[in-house]
Amino acid sequence: IGSSKALSSLVGESNNIQNVAIGTDALSNAVNGQYNIAIGIGAMFNVGSNSSETYGDVSANVAIGSGALKGTGTRPQGANNVAIGTASMLNVTSGDDSALTAQYNTCVGAQSGYNLEGQQNVYIGATSGQGAPNNNTGNFNIAVGAYSFTAVTDGTYNTTVGYDAGDTITTGDYNICIGYQADVDAADAQNRVAIGKSITCTADN
Repeated sequence: IGSSKALSSLVGESNNIQNVAIGTDALSNAVNGQYNIAIGIGAMFNVGSNSSETYGDVSANVAIGSGALKGTGTRPQGANNVAIGTASMLNVTSGDDSALTAQYNTCVGAQSGYNLEGQQNVYIGATSGQGAPNNNTGNFNIAVGAYSFTAVTDGTYNTTVGYDAGDTITTGDYNICIGYQADVDAADAQNRVAIGKSITCTADN
C-alpha cells in the first residue's frame, strides 16, 4: 500500500513471499524477502536489494517508521530485527559480500541502532546504540535511555541505562552503567560498574 512502487519487486524473479509493505518505497527493492513488515516512508527501502543468498537473510523483520531498517550499500540484508522509530537501524549494510550480522536486534526510538551491524542487541531510546557508520558490530548489548551507548563500535555484553549513560564505551566489554550520564573513563573499559547520577568508573575489575 502506497505510492512509488511499494513492494514493486514482488513481480518477476524476486521470490518475495508473505510480506506487508505500507508507505512510499516501503520494502520496494527486496529480493528473496519473506515474512517482513515494513510500515513508513522508505521503511526497508534497500534491505534485500540484489540479494542472491538464502531467504533467511531478508526475513522476519518488523520496521515501523520513516527510514526504519532502510539499509545502505549494494546488498544490505537483515533478519529477525525489530526497528521502530524514524531512522531506526537505518544504515544496516551486512549482506552478500560478508556474513550476515544484523539479526535478532530490537531497536525502539528515533535513530536507535542507526548504524547497527551486530546481533542480539536491545536499544531503546532516541539515538541509543547509534554507533559509527560501517563500524557498529557489537553484540549482546542493552542500552535504555536517550543518547545512551552512542559511541559503540564492537563492544559486547554491555548494559547502560539512563540518559547519556555509557556513551564513552566503544570497544569495551561487560560494563554496567546505570543512571543519568553514568559512564566509564575509557573507551575500552572492561568489567566496570558505574551506578548513580554522573558517576564515572575509572578502573577495570
